[in-house]
This record gives sequence, C-alpha cells and structure tokens, in this order.
Amino acid sequence: MTRQLHPTSPSELRLLPVSALPEDLAGLTPRVATAGPADLIDLRVMDHVLWPADLLSSDTELDDPRTEIRRMAQLRTLVGGARLDLTGAAAERRAAPGPTVRFGESSGTEDARRYLDFRDRLASARRDWPAEAVAWAEEVAAETDRALAVATTADADYRREVFDVLAVSPYAPEIDWGQLRPAGRGLAILYNFAPFADTGSTVASKRLRDFARTMDVISCSWVNHKKVDPTIGLLSRPYVESQRYLDMRPSWASWEAYEEFTREALDEIDYLAAQGADHDFLYSRANWAPSHYVATAYKLRHPGVEWLAEFSDPLSLDVEGKRRGDALDRSNPALGRLVAPVEAEYGRIPDDHFTIFGLAEILPYALAETILFTNEHQMAAMLENIYSPELAARVERHAEVSNHPTLPPVYYQARSVDYPVDPEKLNLAYFGEFYATRGITDLTVALKMLPAEVREHVRLHVFTNFVPVGGLSAKPAGFSTAQFKALVQRARDGVGAHGIEHQVTFNAALPYLEFLGVTAAFDYLIVNDAHSGPNHRVNPFLPSKWSDYAGSATSAWALVEQGSILSGKPAEVKTPVGDPNAARDMLWSLVERKIGGRIDA
Repeated sequence: MTRQLHPTSPSELRLLPVSALPEDLAGLTPRVATAGPADLIDLRVMDHVLWPADLLSSDTELDDPRTEIRRMAQLRTLVGGARLDLTGAAAERRAAPGPTVRFGESSGTEDARRYLDFRDRLASARRDWPAEAVAWAEEVAAETDRALAVATTADADYRREVFDVLAVSPYAPEIDWGQLRPAGRGLAILYNFAPFADTGSTVASKRLRDFARTMDVISCSWVNHKKVDPTIGLLSRPYVESQRYLDMRPSWASWEAYEEFTREALDEIDYLAAQGADHDFLYSRANWAPSHYVATAYKLRHPGVEWLAEFSDPLSLDVEGKRRGDALDRSNPALGRLVAPVEAEYGRIPDDHFTIFGLAEILPYALAETILFTNEHQMAAMLENIYSPELAARVERHAEVSNHPTLPPVYYQARSVDYPVDPEKLNLAYFGEFYATRGITDLTVALKMLPAEVREHVRLHVFTNFVPVGGLSAKPAGFSTAQFKALVQRARDGVGAHGIEHQVTFNAALPYLEFLGVTAAFDYLIVNDAHSGPNHRVNPFLPSKWSDYAGSATSAWALVEQGSILSGKPAEVKTPVGDPNAARDMLWSLVERKIGGRIDA
C-alpha cells in the first residue's frame, strides 16, 4: 500500500540550508545527506537522500513521498540556490530554518526574473499539490516576498529595475506592491493622470517611475472626455499607494473649475492625513495648470515639505510666443492667500502676469524647492518672461532640466502587436495628434513630388486618436458628432494624403505599451518640431514623442527647426521642417537604400 505524504504542519518536514545549519545541529552534519538544485531532478540521487524515519517502513512504496518531497525541495532551492538538508533528524529538532532566499546580490532585472520563475512554480503548486503541501508552498512564498521586500525597500535603483519587470508581468495584479515599497510617502497633484490616454498622464506616470518613491496621487476624472488606456498605469502602479479621482468636469482655463479642484483636492489630502499619511515630498506637473494651484496651497500649509514643480511647456506663452490666459480677480480671497507671500517677497505682480496661466508659473517659481523644465530652451524662454529679477534669480538657483523620460527595453517588449507591413516597402510611421503648428504635410507633399516609380516603394502609417469610426476607432462619449468630425478632418488635413490615399494607412491610436511594441515594425518613426513662431527667440518645445522613439530599436526621422532641441538629438535622419524638397530628396535616398539599388527617373 502506497503511503502519501500529508504532513500536518510544515515543521514536520523542515528543509534547512546546509550552509547555515544552526549551532545545535552541528553534531549531525556527518549523518546529513545533501543534494544541490541540479540534483533534485535526478531520481537516482534522490534514492540516496535520507528521509524522515516515520515515512519509512517495510510495506511503504517510496515513489509518491519521494515525488512530493522533491517538489517542495525544488520550490525552495529555485529561489535561494542553497543546498538543502532533507533529513528527518533535523526535522525532529524542529529548528527554525535559516534564510533560504536572498535578493539584492544580482541586478534588479535578474532578481525579478528569478522571482517570476518562482511565481510560475508557485502557481503550479497551487493548482496541482494537495492542500497540506500547498500550505508549505505558501510559507515559502511569504518568505520569498519578505526577502524581496528587504532588497526593494533599501535601494531605489534596484527597486526600479525589479518593478520594471514585475509591473508588466502576468502576476502584476496579485503582487503586494505595498510590501515592496519603501516607507515614507510623497504626494502627487496631477490634474490628468492614468488611466486616461493623454501625453501628460503618460509623462507623469514615467516621472513617478523615475522617482521610485511611494506616492499618493490626486487627479481629476476624465470619464467621457478622454479614452481609458490601462497600460499607462502599469508604469506607475508599483509606486502608487492610493489614487483619488475628483469627479468634476475638466477645464483648461476656468478659474471656477480650478478653485473647485483646489478645494476638493485639499479635502482629500486632509482625509489621507487623518488616515495616517505623512507626506514628505510634493510633486506637481503642468500641463495642466490646476496642479500647481493645489500644490501651492498645500505648500503654504506645510512649508517643510519638499516640492518639485514640473513644467512640460511654457504656460503663459502660446506656441507662437504670445501671452495667453484670462486675467484673474485680485479681490478673490483664495487667490489673495496664495499670492500674498509671493508679493511680500518679490513685489506686486503686474496685471498682465496676474492671469490664470501667469500665476501657475509664478507661484511655483517662488515656493518650490525644485523647478523642473523639460529642455534648456524652454527654461530660457520662461526665465525671460519673469516679472521680477529677484524671482528669476531664484528660479535659476532652483532649476533642473530633464527631458521627458525614456523607458527601458522591457516596456517595448511587454506587448506584442501583429501589425502587417510589406517588408519590401519603405515603411514610415507617425504617432500623435495634429495641430495648426504640427503636421506631416512636408512628407506627403514630398511623396507627391517623387516620380511614380520611386513613390510606389513608400508606405506611410498614421496612428492618431481621431480617425473615422470603425475598427478600433470610436467617437468618445463626451464628444458631439460635429466635434468628432471636426477632429477627424483636422487629422486628415494634418496628413494631407489627397491623391496618394493608397499609400497612407490611418489607424486608431494604440494603447501606450502596444504603441511602444509596434514601433519595431517600421523602418523610420516620424517626429517633428512645432512651428514656434517669430515671438520665440528659440524654439522652446521638445516633442515628448522623441522620448518614446529614443528607446525604440527603430530609427527616427526628425523634421526640425534650425537650432531646436530636437535638432540636436541623435535621430538617424533629419530634414528641415517646412522644406518638402529636402524631404523629397531624403525619401528618394531612403527608397534606394531599402531596395539596394539606384532608381534613375
């Protein structure tokens, strides 16, 4: 009769690392038979391992007990790599096992993959093992999680590497991120944030990943105003302790909406404090501007908190360098409380700066410990616009420049996308929206200028939010039919494909991680400078799309203004923006490179 292994408690079959035997077991070492991880799958070796005595009798067939013990031993050794004592003698002493799992001695990426391998085997154990054996496996799992937490809470760079791999794994939803995050909490005020599909929410999620700190997030709900993209939140999920959405209609430039957001956000922060949150770091980002108003109010309440305020672009200057934003009422009590300490230190704010966007710059300038700009030209343009020389000097002292973050390869490999392209053609791809100052008509005009025998080798693939309804495209719930049609027409105008429709494919914008993955399908990724206008001394804009292309294995083609930040980036191909002739010549050259020969036409 076969005897099954059903220990009543894990202590009846204790596995001990031989390298760390307790002192009171030292005398047993001559009797200990050990096996390494590679040995545990070899039945011949297992026949020579000592077993708990109470499992052995003249009428017991050992196949089943041996199999169960081997499975548990494999589970333990895979995560620790230790050699194990499998003897009953040690079990009888009921000594607590020494540490079987260590993380932090290899790279975060290696340890994360080792942890995921363990999770695969744990999932198999939960599915296939008897209940008593699963209980033992769960004890091993808890021990493994605690060991990983020791390493991830101690080092930010290591934590980021581990979380990058785990965040895009199938096990991400069941991981106890709270256990793996460090103590201490920051507060992020992000008017637009994940899971809503928006450049600002994506960059903010990447910043939280860069900080690698535990954060509470306050944001505005964009339900019925923006599409939901669940993949954006994967970037920051490991670091977010709590996320509060304020249910209100978003507004670009309404003081009433800003004031409501500020009031409700502060109420939510008070609630978090009542629950024990003690924030030692404050992060706010604009666009959109309401974030900085809330952060200012919080900073005035808590002057000791470290505040990092980020500007993605100039707020008070439009793309052409003209001042924008409605004037605000100086008699408003809430505004009065915000500006009083600033005016006391730097003088009265001029009327043309006392605007909804002007104050969103001035308040962080005066109070934040770090003022983050995304490029040097942006910082220069914004410094020139500061009304007070003393305030400008403070900004220079506290300024940092950091381009939009680029993610590591694991995110580009996280989602596979089956997008068909003709490998015999030169495949160009554009991802993004279209505006009066940014389109790709340089390319489509250049295509039309090519001889037919050259042009037919080119295919242009456009991925944008507003394409005709069908397939993956749908009208957002909050848009009228007229609004949606106008945005679709803007996209068509921004491409300018009339006459070459068979060479241009319109696609609905992809979820963020799918977009990163599909970039590998093309020959070149198109990125272009915005036309900055004559009122800007230098182009202050760096397209955020560059940060995504910079991490792709596919080369970029940049259409650039002279002297712009983008013009200095290492794109493989560069042509001047607004110069279809240069684009035509480049297209011809790239086609010949693609087909491996000259085309005389």
